[in-house]
Amino acid sequence: MNKIRISLMAATLVPLLGLAEAAHADIYTYGLSAGGSGAQTATLTIDTAAGTGTVIGSAINAAFTGNFSSFTGGATPTQSMFNINMPATSTITAGGVTYYANQGHQQMLEVFSNSINLWSYWGSAACPSCAQQGDQVFGLSGSYSHTPAGGSSGGTAVPEPGMLGLMGLGAAAMAFRRRRGIVPTLMPRVAFA
Repeated sequence: MNKIRISLMAATLVPLLGLAEAAHADIYTYGLSAGGSGAQTATLTIDTAAGTGTVIGSAINAAFTGNFSSFTGGATPTQSMFNINMPATSTITAGGVTYYANQGHQQMLEVFSNSINLWSYWGSAACPSCAQQGDQVFGLSGSYSHTPAGGSSGGTAVPEPGMLGLMGLGAAAMAFRRRRGIVPTLMPRVAFA
């Protein structure tokens, strides 16, 4: 009988403990700026739940998909790199020429505490003599907002489901100790004939 109870407790606890990862289901928005005399501005948006993102601004219109479940967010995000996929319709404009995301080159989003790098090559079929454009690097301008998925900006953060695992572990420990007679019983035992 004890083996059955231990097996049932283990079957209940293992899935709960597997939920100990922090929940990331949020939309992060950052203001971006590029230096130089022709300074351009843009906005980076990352939706960790949908696995989508955009960099949209005065000279860029890029959309991408990727796995952003480990993105930490915050006004100064932790350095991280994400493999992404940008459709060929993503564009940048330089010197009056429109360039499109090169599908033959690996695409990445590199996030640093003070900048982002949309890592790709960009080409223009309309201007074969134009050299391909490289990475697009922007500084984080300090403008930042965070919206929990399905909530409003500044709302309550998504709770961590790992608490369920901790509660289950505590209940199992109490049941185990009670069974071994270490903790006195709170209710009198009833003998059945």
